[in-house]
Amino acid sequence: MQMRKRNKWIAAGVGLWLTGAVCIGSGVFLDNPSSALTRVVQAATQSETTQGQIDAANKKREQLEKERTELKETLSSSESKKDNILQYISTLDKKMDTLTDKVKSNEEQIQLVQSTIDELLLQEAQVTAKMSSQYETMKERIKYMYEDGTSGYLELLAGSSSLSEMYNHLEYISKISEYDQKMYGEYESTKQKLTKTKKNKQAKKDELVATKETLSFEKQSVKQLISKKKGQLTKYNNLIADSESSISTYDVKIAAQENQVENLLAQKRREIAAEEAAQKSSPSGNSPNGTDTTTSQTPSSNAVSTSGFIWPLATAGRISCGFGPRTAPTAGASTYHKGIDIATPTGTIVRAAKAGTVVTATYSASAGNFVAIYHGDGVYTYYMHNSSLRVSAGEKVTRGQTIALSGSTGISTGPHLHFAVYAHGSYVNPLNYVSR
Repeated sequence: MQMRKRNKWIAAGVGLWLTGAVCIGSGVFLDNPSSALTRVVQAATQSETTQGQIDAANKKREQLEKERTELKETLSSSESKKDNILQYISTLDKKMDTLTDKVKSNEEQIQLVQSTIDELLLQEAQVTAKMSSQYETMKERIKYMYEDGTSGYLELLAGSSSLSEMYNHLEYISKISEYDQKMYGEYESTKQKLTKTKKNKQAKKDELVATKETLSFEKQSVKQLISKKKGQLTKYNNLIADSESSISTYDVKIAAQENQVENLLAQKRREIAAEEAAQKSSPSGNSPNGTDTTTSQTPSSNAVSTSGFIWPLATAGRISCGFGPRTAPTAGASTYHKGIDIATPTGTIVRAAKAGTVVTATYSASAGNFVAIYHGDGVYTYYMHNSSLRVSAGEKVTRGQTIALSGSTGISTGPHLHFAVYAHGSYVNPLNYVSR
């Protein structure tokens, strides 16, 4: 494309040189044809070189933006994983709290059961002591009965004053023996009950201790899992911090690259102006942009203004922000609006406001997909935030030709077209050039 363009300019220069040679013979052409040709060729060559630099700068910027996008995807993935881990840690913390409460309750139950066991042991010891005492008493009586019992009983019976008294003495002796046996039996029964209860309580305690060990093990496992997840959280926090730092670095690089592109575009504008000046210094310079022609895409409601420009959209749209000072609508937007914003649905046809040459058709982090067209005489138009582009740099376009479809790419708060006019070194109000 660039070689064909360069050959075109050289051919035009040769044509001018030949025309100049004829004119010299008639005394009409006053300029040096050789220097005129040189200026045209040099201007065209310079313009091609700058366009190559613009293309290279745009390509580098696009690569930086691609890498930044990949970093943002990594960042988004890391943040998502971090959120999942935080949620999981929160769940584990709640589980840990529940386990801690269970362990505490379990320990309280163990203490309660142990207190009961201790009380049963004390009662058992007391009953055992009473049984032992009762046993000793019974043993002494039995010993007495066998050793001295015969004479003693005989004396007791002989000493009775009557048969009734004797029966009373015998019954008394029998009652003592029955009482001894009854008391011993009761003590033994009580001891058996205490032993059984103590055994049950001990089994309950053993069960609670086993539960405590299970809870403690589970609690330790959760604690280790929380520690592991916190380690992963630290890892993702570091990864997020690194990604954010890298993205900030890329933002700086991209901004610098966009600044370089803007400087190259400014240089391109100067070279185009020099190219035009070189042509005008030749005997019959012609505009490189051709003749304005309105295509069938131009609605009859969009009349051509006195400047030869038409409304840049196939529909009227609504001007949502005018030219000049403003409050920035979003982060990254400027406080001085260098064009007008026309609210319109995504996919609306964006068309060349006037015939010209596409200087730039690319993507910018701030302008999104945008097109810049040179119309000659130091006038450029810009069409920003498009969803897609339909032309490329170096292409000739006619007035009304579709160059893009509107959208909301770059720094934008919603679907719209940012339309700007750059004339003779500065941005001017587009409404001085177009009307709906």
